[in-house]
Amino acid sequence: MVFPRFAKTALVLAAAACASASQDALEQLDSAFRQVYAQAKADALARSGAVLLVSGDWVLLFRHDVQVDEAVIRPALFHRLKEVAHAPLALFLVLKAPGGPGDPERLRGLRALVQGARKGLKDWCPPADQARQERILDACLELLDQGLGPGRPPPDQLAASIRALEPALRANLDQAAALELGALDRAVARFRKGMAPGEWRGVQAVISTSHMAREDEISFQYFARLLGEHREGGRIVAGEGLWEPKDALGLLATHRVDGTLGLAVFGDPGRMHRDVLADGARAWLDRWLPVR
Repeated sequence: MVFPRFAKTALVLAAAACASASQDALEQLDSAFRQVYAQAKADALARSGAVLLVSGDWVLLFRHDVQVDEAVIRPALFHRLKEVAHAPLALFLVLKAPGGPGDPERLRGLRALVQGARKGLKDWCPPADQARQERILDACLELLDQGLGPGRPPPDQLAASIRALEPALRANLDQAAALELGALDRAVARFRKGMAPGEWRGVQAVISTSHMAREDEISFQYFARLLGEHREGGRIVAGEGLWEPKDALGLLATHRVDGTLGLAVFGDPGRMHRDVLADGARAWLDRWLPVR
């Protein structure tokens, strides 16, 4: 059958209208899903019970999405030890920069800061640790003096000078770790005293971390040992850069809801803890871009 031109045009417009209506309905359905999902997360938080949130210098105790207690887990000495350890790292980057350290005024400014830190050790450093801090800062002053001299230290000498500080830097970092873990353990023990046995058995931990520290993160190791967990995503959740409590708790809620969905749909509560497109991607890559 042959249709007049106007009839064909009408059919095309009608088909387009139907397609548009279908797309609108799908978009609205997806919007409804997101609203339901957000409500499910809010409900999960309301039922979350006791949650320990580690963020920066603090561990916070939440019950049903409300903060009820807190404790400092990084004392002042923790920060001072790490700050001393950072000093030679900064100098290495400055002295190793392409084209040399540049403006001598920059080196003189750094030297004044290191010298000031060296003189102020007695104000904060325990006597037993003072010699180690002096060694690190004295090495920094020596490197700065070389950089300000007629010729900066050659790359091999610079690298060797920094590497020679490794035992002292490791000792500072190990001491800082012990300070943080000791404070965290005492805080958790105090929180636990206020919990019924059933509440403690359901306690969950959320850890805010930076990108580079995410592997073997210190408080994750602590809670994994304490709670008998072997991976992230169960009773322990870790996220990068979630420094606001609402964002960190939101991640916990996401894990709870996605775990429920993963079990219901895939029979695996951990399935949605990885990209839902991962299996399809692997199949496509195996077909079109096999391993060579």
